[in-house]
Amino acid sequence: RILLIGKTGEGKSTLTNFLLNQQVATTSFGLGSCTRDPQIYKGTWRGQGRQPLEIIDTPGLLDSSETMFQTLQRLKKAITSMQDGINGVLFLQGIHTIKFDSA
Repeated sequence: RILLIGKTGEGKSTLTNFLLNQQVATTSFGLGSCTRDPQIYKGTWRGQGRQPLEIIDTPGLLDSSETMFQTLQRLKKAITSMQDGINGVLFLQGIHTIKFDSA
């Protein structure tokens, strides 16, 4: 079970569809969030071995439609309700949003 987190528009739902090799999560090319509440998608990993895989697609962080606190509260509720826990977390950060400084 893998938890995907990141800002709105970074490709969490697109990665979900890619890893499961099927269109299960709604995606958009716009700047708005497609995922309102955390969603668990089950399928088979597209890689070698074809192992069962569960992906938790989450709402975007820093989404303008609600506060960060509200988003984190929903995320916390979803995570704590999972009896089997989480095996890994992937934080998606687009390369177009990385800022470099002189430090």
